[in-house]
Amino acid sequence: MIRAQIEASTLEEYYTKLRAAQEKAHGAGYTAYHDCIREHCGIAAHYLEIGVNQGASLAAAMLGGFVVVEGMDINLSNIAPHRHLFGDYCQRARIVMDLWECDSLAFEPKDVDFLFIDGNHQTAHVAAELNRHGPHVTRFILLHDTAKYRELHPLAERWAGANGWTVQERNTSGAGHTLLERQAC
Repeated sequence: MIRAQIEASTLEEYYTKLRAAQEKAHGAGYTAYHDCIREHCGIAAHYLEIGVNQGASLAAAMLGGFVVVEGMDINLSNIAPHRHLFGDYCQRARIVMDLWECDSLAFEPKDVDFLFIDGNHQTAHVAAELNRHGPHVTRFILLHDTAKYRELHPLAERWAGANGWTVQERNTSGAGHTLLERQAC
């Protein structure tokens, strides 16, 4: 993951430039997960992200239409210079946003519609995140980098099968992503 130097005066401009920088550095398929996030905002209102970094996917969720957007990262220094753009957009769009600087496994689970996991990519850590936060998710779990870290997609499949979820989408372009959907009760 790159750390792009972005000058922007709005969240829309920041997102456009940051996505372009990510695609330039990692290839066009790298940001396919942004589109996956945005496609599901109409059927999921509350979004939680693990691994905020510079906030590209957080911005995608906000611009896509999620009404409650929350993010956590062990260190929020990469988003800090542009945090005001997120706050300004939240006021204009009437979005509730909260950010926490903490470890995802220490964070008290919340009931959310959509969980995006893109922090620590060690298999045991992702499994622990799924076990801790997954039961509190009502609709979708999206894992990024499941092609880059090849053990993550099989982990997602196993976890989904054991916990009443299905693999809804698997994208292997770029770093890849896997979208899980909760099965109807």
